[in-house]
Amino acid sequence: MSHPQFIDIPGRAISSGKFRRQSIASVSPPDPYGSASLLRSNILAENYFSSPPVIHNPQISQAQQWDLTLEKAIRSIVSIKASTLRAFDTESAGNYTATGFIVDKQRGIILSNRHVVSPAPISAAAVFCNYEEIPLVPLYRDPVHDFGFFKYDPAKVRFLEYDDIELCPDLAKVGLDIKVVGNDAGEKLSILGSTLARLDRDSPNYGSGSYNDFNTFYYQAASGTSGGSSGSPVLNIHGQAVALNAGGSNKSASSFYLPLNRVIRALRCLQQGLPITRGTLQTEFRHSSYDELRRLGLRTPIEAECRRKNPSATGRLTVDRVLLQGPGDGVLEPGDILMSCAIGGDNKDITQFYTLWEIIDDNIGKEITFNLCRGQKSLDVKVMIQDLHSITPSRFAEIGGAIIHDLSYQKARPYDLPVSGSGAFIATSGMFNWSSTTRDFLITSINGHATPNLDKFIEAVKLIPDGKRIPLRYRDMDRQEEEFSLLEIDWHFHSPFIFTRNDNTGVWDVEKILRNLGPLHPVRDIVSSGNALEKIQSTMVSISCRLPYSIHGYTSSSPYSGVGFVISNNPPLVICDRVCVPSEVVDLRITICNRTVKAQVVHLCTVAILTFDGECNLDIPAIDEDPVSVHDSVILFTLDHDQQLIKKESKVSSISLIETRRCYPPRFRVVNTEGIMLTDSSNNGGIIVRQVDEEYRVVALWGNVSSQGNDKAITWKTGISFSTYINPVLEMLRKKVTPVSKDVGVEFSSMQLATAVGLGLTNERTDQLVAAAKVHNGNPRAFYVSSRLRPSMPTELQVGDVVFQINGKLVSRASDFAVINTNEVVDIGILRNGIEQILAISTIVSPPSHAKKIVSWAGALLHETHAAALEQVSSSAVPAAGVYVCCCHYGSPSIDQFRPAHWIIQVDDEKVSFLDELEQIISGKTGEVMVKLINRKGITCVVSIKIDNLFWPSWKLERKGSVWQQSLL
Repeated sequence: MSHPQFIDIPGRAISSGKFRRQSIASVSPPDPYGSASLLRSNILAENYFSSPPVIHNPQISQAQQWDLTLEKAIRSIVSIKASTLRAFDTESAGNYTATGFIVDKQRGIILSNRHVVSPAPISAAAVFCNYEEIPLVPLYRDPVHDFGFFKYDPAKVRFLEYDDIELCPDLAKVGLDIKVVGNDAGEKLSILGSTLARLDRDSPNYGSGSYNDFNTFYYQAASGTSGGSSGSPVLNIHGQAVALNAGGSNKSASSFYLPLNRVIRALRCLQQGLPITRGTLQTEFRHSSYDELRRLGLRTPIEAECRRKNPSATGRLTVDRVLLQGPGDGVLEPGDILMSCAIGGDNKDITQFYTLWEIIDDNIGKEITFNLCRGQKSLDVKVMIQDLHSITPSRFAEIGGAIIHDLSYQKARPYDLPVSGSGAFIATSGMFNWSSTTRDFLITSINGHATPNLDKFIEAVKLIPDGKRIPLRYRDMDRQEEEFSLLEIDWHFHSPFIFTRNDNTGVWDVEKILRNLGPLHPVRDIVSSGNALEKIQSTMVSISCRLPYSIHGYTSSSPYSGVGFVISNNPPLVICDRVCVPSEVVDLRITICNRTVKAQVVHLCTVAILTFDGECNLDIPAIDEDPVSVHDSVILFTLDHDQQLIKKESKVSSISLIETRRCYPPRFRVVNTEGIMLTDSSNNGGIIVRQVDEEYRVVALWGNVSSQGNDKAITWKTGISFSTYINPVLEMLRKKVTPVSKDVGVEFSSMQLATAVGLGLTNERTDQLVAAAKVHNGNPRAFYVSSRLRPSMPTELQVGDVVFQINGKLVSRASDFAVINTNEVVDIGILRNGIEQILAISTIVSPPSHAKKIVSWAGALLHETHAAALEQVSSSAVPAAGVYVCCCHYGSPSIDQFRPAHWIIQVDDEKVSFLDELEQIISGKTGEVMVKLINRKGITCVVSIKIDNLFWPSWKLERKGSVWQQSLL
């Protein structure tokens, strides 16, 4: 059977492949039992069906009978809206829709699929046919089979009369006309008709990374159900449920239904207040037909006896897979044919799944004896029945943004891993992104301590100080060998908790983990040594950067790295490009002189300026104050991924304006800055130097700039002059003055000189530009206003203005715009409509490209508006300093309500203009909250969100000195 992927459904990508689960965001399989056996058990002795079926009237047509049936049944079927709040086990965080139906209206019990009820923490609500909405609490989800129950308060359904839907598994038969009624494709109510075609189908396989049902039969019909219909009842003409819809095929109209035999047992336990016991042998059985059994060694006399005892049976159960270190390991073997099962002197012939599981579920902790045919031999073996719930995780730790829990049976089974002792399972990578790992892997050792389970992992990790790098051993699920890496512990960006599911209340209990915030020791004695090239190499560092959150238009799932240059010993300062370090809210580490140290952001402008806690005595080359010209000989020093210094002799090929496009989502881009291009360049980062009298002098930083192209981010390398753009900032830092950037509210671009002449540029100006270009061997260009950096704010400059001078000096190259940064007022000479003008323009402080504070509310990350967002605002209605929504976490209350790149302008009846105002307003908010948002075009919308202070509490993240601190609001 091929392994499928996830289907694409509204709101979230799920999977596309052979089979699909049918919740709109989750997907699952079915259950394996028969019917009659459970009805014979003591627990089902009384008749629990409180609602009589629709009585068939022979005087009306079948179509009319169906109308009566559906009219009644629809009132008992609900559309389920749910959010998986955290990735857990086989489930990912996110929102989905599905279906459920009432099976006990007095106790308020709704039946749906296991992949709908979910083992993960969820928030769910049911919507009845009259659009009454009630909250749901998960009551039970089966560890293996695809069914589960929600609980609701019947008193909250005030405007609808409805009845239970009766569960009748014994009525399922081939040829039965059925209707599947549910929230198919998210349409709230769809009715799909079909005919049961098979009652003995294998459980569908949804892929090794997904939840899968096994050890059961499934029913099959061509009803063509799709996402959202998970949990729908499969009804007969009398309105009785004969099965539970669970999944379907992507390549045909086939749908798969779970038999209800074991569902009824679980429901009776809930109604009587009894625990739902579930046993396991950690063994997967499959039903094999007699022709297959003969190939496995079944002798003819035994087959004849089997057929005589059970003429309707077409085969028997065989062992398909035995999990390592499970109860069946070393006792059962693949290919074993199960003949009978004995416990306590009671021996039963086994031909069906449900017969076997009647015994296993009711005898946990006891020894069971199987009579098997193994090849040509008949033998008896004894196996101890294990509690299935004991190998089903019900708690997780959230540390450094990572989700960690014990390995589950569902995850271990497809990889044949022991459930116990294999390692702590990572459901969300979080801080483990440092190690280039993704989700779904096992941590086997941390800092030299073995981590066979979650408890051992927590014991080991809580002793490690914040920011310390420690050895980590892990393994991918599908690989046998361990891998090794170094991990940096994050206690500062994320508060650590342990969440434990409370099956009595239906919610999760939370416990805070005490973290080690001990200081790290600074690195000392970083010195230069060796010849001139080795000294250059000692000043160049490799930088690794991790974003704990997706902010400022950058995603936390991508790696950020590059090369920096040490420009100062005391204090130690490192220069790098902004693609490498896109935000202040980052974890940074740099590798310098074969040592790795933690770094912090000092200032962000056209470049990033970093520092670290250490003592340096490096021989740093001087900055070349003389501007370079085209065709000048230079040397490019870069570092490759292995810290190897690469030297290239090259020439300056061009010096021109770095022209970038607005990015989406809005993120930092270089504007009004000159770039240096080389004839023989490198894809590695580094520095451009010029050799003067046997001395190396640094000309420019060789790094990445980013822009937007074809709906994706693009980057390229260029040189940014130290003397023009970096030195002025360093001088302010040395004077302990906070550097600021200034602009005149517009972006400049270049045009061909001939184009400017066509716009009316005089011969005199043209000759001046040509003469100036000859000085640096460049191509003469004119500059013009191409866009406004803050469209919602007025400016005297207009798009299309040709700029020919600033403060009386000819503008012949992009570096001439740098004078704007050091003046309060600049006189700009422009050509507008063929007429030259001199405008006195006041410079303004550029808005920051980053944020000093982040606020999280309802799972949305908020900060003050950054420069990249302001330049895309097209309406004065958008607040220049509003509260900007930069991202919404999957599974949070905000994910389907808020939109990134929108602004919050009102909460309930209170206006919001600044982040500090929002902090005060949202503090203490509970229940439903109305929020008004506005987009960059000035279009407003009002949404309602439900506050969840357990999984999505409000907090703020602020920088205190060199440390980021998170605190609850």
